[in-house]
Amino acid sequence: MRIKKINNKENKIIKEKNNNIFCKIIILSLLIILSINIFTKVQATENIANNSETNSTLQTADNKNLKSYTLEDPGMYIKIDTNMIEIVSGLENNDERLNTIENKEEYKSYLEQSGIVLDAVNNIGENNDKEIIVVKSNNVTYQTLPNLNQFAEEDLNNYYSQFMESIKSQAEKTQIEVQKEELYKTQNGNVYFHIISQGEIGGIPTKLSTYYTIMNQRLVTIGFRYFNTEIDSNENTVIEATTFENLPRDNSYQEQMNKVTTIVIIILAIFIITFLIIRRKDAKKISSEVKDKELKSYLKFGGILSLMWILMIYQVYLRILDINTLIQTDGILAYRIIMIIECILAFAVNLFIAIKILIRKKQSVKHIKMGLIINAVIILIASLTRIISMIAVQKNIPSIEYFEQEFSLLIYNAVYTAIWFFYMKFSQRVKIYYYEQDEIHYYRLNEMIKNIKEKIKNKKEKHTSETKKKGKK
Repeated sequence: MRIKKINNKENKIIKEKNNNIFCKIIILSLLIILSINIFTKVQATENIANNSETNSTLQTADNKNLKSYTLEDPGMYIKIDTNMIEIVSGLENNDERLNTIENKEEYKSYLEQSGIVLDAVNNIGENNDKEIIVVKSNNVTYQTLPNLNQFAEEDLNNYYSQFMESIKSQAEKTQIEVQKEELYKTQNGNVYFHIISQGEIGGIPTKLSTYYTIMNQRLVTIGFRYFNTEIDSNENTVIEATTFENLPRDNSYQEQMNKVTTIVIIILAIFIITFLIIRRKDAKKISSEVKDKELKSYLKFGGILSLMWILMIYQVYLRILDINTLIQTDGILAYRIIMIIECILAFAVNLFIAIKILIRKKQSVKHIKMGLIINAVIILIASLTRIISMIAVQKNIPSIEYFEQEFSLLIYNAVYTAIWFFYMKFSQRVKIYYYEQDEIHYYRLNEMIKNIKEKIKNKKEKHTSETKKKGKK
C-alpha cells in the first residue's frame, strides 16, 4: 500500500471564492507526504496515514512577533510569525478566519490522515504568498531508528546520500527541480536534511525549502512554501528555534515483532518435524519389490514438491508479517482494509495448500490446483478493488507508476500460479506420490506431439459424430 498516490482531496472542501489558496495549501503539503513515503517498504501497494491524534497547544512566546506551538506528537516546539493563520489549531478552536471552509470535519480528517500537525498561511485568499507546514509520519520504518542527531557520522552521511537519491528520483516524477541540498545542523544539536527546490504547481510558480529529520521514532518534515515570491531568509530563525522533547521510546512494535517471529519459528519447527515424519512414513510404505531408485524417490515426499510446500509455508509467514505491519502502520483506511482482507485470505489459502500437499490422496491434487486458482483470483480482485478505492479517494485517475506497480503484481501472480498449476498437472512425482499412476512414464518430444495430434483428431471425430446425430433427429 500508498500516501504518495493521494492528490487533490481538497477539491470539494473549500468555497468557490477561496478555492485557489486551499488548493495551493493541500497540493504543496502532499509533496512533503510523497517524500515521506519514499522510505516505507511494505506490497502494496503501498502507503498509509497516521493513526494517532494530534494535540496542538498555542502559547504566547516571549517575542511579541512570534507564537510558540507545542505539538505533543512528535514532541516538538516551533515558533512562527504571530500574524500567520494556523489551520490545524484554528479548525479545533473554530477560528472565524476559517469560516470559508465548508466541510470542516472532512478537512480535519484529511489533515489527520495526512499526518499534518501544523499548517500556517499568511492570508486566507488570493493574496497568500507563504506557507509553513509540519508533517509527521509514525510509520514502522522509523520506529526502530534512533534520532537523526544520534546517528554515527558515517551512518548519517550514508543515510543522507540515500535520502537525496530518493528525493531526486521523486522530484523528477513531480516535475520539481532540486536546486540545493545540504546536511543542516542547528546550534541546539538538531540535524536536518535540507532541500531547496522549485517548480510550477497548479500553474503557480513555487519555491520550496524543506527540512527533514527523524525524532522520537517519527519522520518530521518542516516545509516552507513561497508562492510568487523569493525565499524568506528568516526561515533559518524558525529552524534554529525549533526544539524537540525526548519522548520515551515505544518498543511495542519491536516486542510484537519478536512475538510474531517466535510464533513463526515454532510453526516452522512443527512443519519441519512433520516433513521428516511423513517422509519416514512414506519410506516404510514402499514395497520391497520396487527396485527402481527413481520410483522409490518419487514414492517419498521430496523434490520440487517439497520446495513447493516450503514456498507455501514462506507465503504464510509473509502474510503474517504483512498483516502485522498493516495493523501497526498508518494509512488510508479503505486501502488498508483491502490490503488486510487480501492478506488474511491469502494466508488461509496458502495454509490450505501447504496442508493439502502433505495429505497423500488423489483428491489432494485437485484441491491444490483449486487453491492456486483461488489465490490468483483473490489477488486479481484485490488489485482491481485497490485501483477503484484510489480513484474514489483522490477523485482522479491514479498515476502511471501506480498502474505499473499493480500490473507487475498481476503478472508475477499469473506466472507464479501457472508454474505451480502446470507442475501439479504434469509432474511425474505428483502423479506417483498421489497414486494417479504407479510407474514412471518418460515423455519424449515426438510422443508429446503425437498425443496432441491424437487429442485434436479425437475431438474432431467426436464433434462430427455429434453433428450427424443431431442431423438425424
